[in-house]
Amino acid sequence: MNAPQFSNSLEEKIAHLYSLRTGDGRVTEGFRPNYLKLLKTLGDPYLHLPPTIHVAGTNGKGSTIAFLRAMLEAAGYKVHVYTSPHLIRFNERVTLAGQEILDAPLEVLIDEVMRLNASAPITFFEFVTALAFTAFVRTPADIVLLETGMGGRLDCTNVIPAPLASIITPISFDHMEFLGDTLKAIAVEKAGIMKSGSLCVTSTQDKSVRDVLKTAADATNSVIYCHNGDWCVDAHGSNMTLRIGSDEFTYPRPNLVGPHQIINAGTAIACLKLQNQFTVSEAQITAGLQNAHWPARLERIKRGALYGALPDTWQLWYDGGHNEAGALMLAAQADIWKKQDDLPLHLIIAMKHTKDVKAFIGHLAPYAASITIAEYDDFYTYDELAPILEEVAQCPVSRFETADKFVGNHCKSKDGRVLLCGSLYFNNMKNIL
Repeated sequence: MNAPQFSNSLEEKIAHLYSLRTGDGRVTEGFRPNYLKLLKTLGDPYLHLPPTIHVAGTNGKGSTIAFLRAMLEAAGYKVHVYTSPHLIRFNERVTLAGQEILDAPLEVLIDEVMRLNASAPITFFEFVTALAFTAFVRTPADIVLLETGMGGRLDCTNVIPAPLASIITPISFDHMEFLGDTLKAIAVEKAGIMKSGSLCVTSTQDKSVRDVLKTAADATNSVIYCHNGDWCVDAHGSNMTLRIGSDEFTYPRPNLVGPHQIINAGTAIACLKLQNQFTVSEAQITAGLQNAHWPARLERIKRGALYGALPDTWQLWYDGGHNEAGALMLAAQADIWKKQDDLPLHLIIAMKHTKDVKAFIGHLAPYAASITIAEYDDFYTYDELAPILEEVAQCPVSRFETADKFVGNHCKSKDGRVLLCGSLYFNNMKNIL
């Protein structure tokens, strides 16, 4: 079969990538041959990457990488970053030496990888990962920060042979149809990024998960440092204190909002202190804590249709968390807000059919003055979601229609707070953002 021909439009080429097969959802016993063949055709770029920190987990991967990147860049290093999904532009997935990949080289790479793949069946994530690896070896940098897509053991990124370090952020229930329906099963998949003799830093974990990770570390001869065992971090006032063994370090709180960001920041710092190839000073760590940026994770929003319609005294926040662990983090921040100023909290929620709505909203509902359902392609509709929410919520539940109608219905007090939550796709909803 001949390779397909594409128009000159980058948008159309990216749209074609989304049409690539997504796989059948099963965890198998090896990387798919077509993916390995494509990597081989590209010169096996994953074998020639700069030193790499590989990050897996359910929640906190992106924030932890954001802290690592900010600290390393404060120290003057050039950093490649691979993350997913993107929020607004596909280019966000691939950062080359500190800069988001530009349209022109991205288009050239898409054409090249598509031509070399020669129409062989391949998934979207396999294609994009091969593209990212290729971009990384063609642009000089000091280090790669590499985020898994979903699992770990058979994630496309896990072809790398020996990372500088691996990080496993908190593991909880998500993507069970792919990874298993118990924490232990999910942990086994995430633990698959550990490599023989490599450093692994783990964040806060359930005891059953911690046991799985320690067993995996023993099996791979990895050097593992576990949170609340080998290292810990605590917040107090405007500062946070990190302890690794008998060593203690104090820093200002990170600029990313929420108690969970203390853990994510501590995980990043612990990893940098335990690896031995890159020097990052205390001042550079502090600068990274203050400058890290990771959008749609308890981000204060000052753009879009809804922000423009809100009264000036109201706040708009956005968090893309969509599983129970993410809801627990949001509930912890909602509790802080309640004690801080007790402003009415109005939730706007959108969720995919694959998510456990009841588990998510159950933690947030006690803090909600209202819940409004935003509808989107292949998401729960109002008619599907409202009965579920009404079982756990003691507040009005309505459908989002327009920004002006939302404000007219809910923003009657002098000031208040609106939280968009349940999905990373709000950026695609033009009537909201």
